Amino acid sequence: MLRLTVHPRRERVTGGGKDDSKITPHYADRRRALIERVSSLVDPASPHTLWFAGHALFWVGVDLDSLAPTYTPNDLFHSDIGVRLVAPWNTGYVVEVPLASRAALLQRLRQPNTTPQRVDISRIVSFRPLHKEITPDSLKQAWATAALDGPGVPAGFIVCLPPFQSVAARDAVLEHLWRWMAEQPMIQLGQSLPMEGGSDLVLPNGQPGGAPLVPGAAADQRRRIQASYRAGHHPRLPVTACLREALFQGSERGLIVRWDPVTPLAPARPGGGREPDLDREISLDEPIVGHIDGGFTSRRYRPAVVWEADPFLAPADLDTNHGNCTAALIVEAHGWNTDLDLPPLHCRLGIVPAVPRST
Repeated sequence: MLRLTVHPRRERVTGGGKDDSKITPHYADRRRALIERVSSLVDPASPHTLWFAGHALFWVGVDLDSLAPTYTPNDLFHSDIGVRLVAPWNTGYVVEVPLASRAALLQRLRQPNTTPQRVDISRIVSFRPLHKEITPDSLKQAWATAALDGPGVPAGFIVCLPPFQSVAARDAVLEHLWRWMAEQPMIQLGQSLPMEGGSDLVLPNGQPGGAPLVPGAAADQRRRIQASYRAGHHPRLPVTACLREALFQGSERGLIVRWDPVTPLAPARPGGGREPDLDREISLDEPIVGHIDGGFTSRRYRPAVVWEADPFLAPADLDTNHGNCTAALIVEAHGWNTDLDLPPLHCRLGIVPAVPRST
C-alpha cells in the first residue's frame, strides 16, 4: 500500500468575513465566562492545567453554527500576543498558550479592539485543558478494541504526542514521556503483532504470532522520534500497554493525546474444493484495480489486464510468483477463499511491476 502525505499549509478562505452582523447575541455572557476560564486556567497554580516549559494546550469549543472555516478564531488567538491556534479538534480548536501571554490574552478579552475579535469571542462556548477532552469512555473503548484476552494481556496502540509548536515544550514532553515509561512497566515503546488467541501462525522471522517485532524503548528509535518531533512533525509512536490504566495515566499526564488501537489479526485459512473455472467472461463493467506488485506473467487472467506499466526492475528481479497470486485474488477473491463470506466481485487489472524477489 502506498500513502501520499503532504505537509499542511494554512490558507485563508475567501468569501464571508467577520463583520458586526456575525457577532452573536451571546457576546456579553460568553466574554464574561471566557475571561473567568482564562484567568483561572492560564495560571501556574491551577491544578487542572499541565505546563510544559511554560506552555499549555487548551481546547476551545465553538457552537455548531461556527464550525465553518470563516469563523476560525484566529483573530482572538493570534501570534501577535504569543498565542498559537494549532489545529481543529472535534467541535473546536487546539490553542497553545504560553504563560508569558496570560496578561496580553486577558487584556484582549477585556478590551477587544477589532470586530473580528468580538466575533470570535461571541462564538466560543468552552475553554479547557486539552487533556480533559480525552474522555474515560473513549479510552475504555480503545482498550476494548485492542485488548486480546482481557486484563493483563498486552495491547498494541499507535499514539500521538501533544501538538505543541514550541520546541522547548516538545522537549519537555519527551523528557516526561521517557521518564514515565522507565518508572513503570505497564507501557513500553515498540509493538508486538497482536494475534487472536489460539493462533498457531508463525511469522516470517520464525517468531510465533504475538512475539515482539520492535525492541522496546530502543535508543535509536527514541532518537528518531525526538528528531521528528523537535522538527515540528507529528510522529505516531507504536506502543504496547499491559494494563488499561496506562491509557488513563498517559492522558492524565498530558503526554499522549490520541490512542489508536491496533486490532488483533485473524489469519484467514485457505479455502478448499475445486479451483475457479479457467475460462471466464471478462466484462467491461468490472472495476479496474491498480496492482503494484511483482508483475504478472500468468496466462490464466491475462484477459483481465487492461493496462501494464513499464517494469521498475529487470524482469529477472521481479517477484512474479507473488504478483500472480495477488492478482488472482484481485480478479476473483471469492473463488479462491471459499471459507470466507466474500461478495462475488470480479475486477480487472492495471499492472505495475515494482516489487523485487526476496534474496
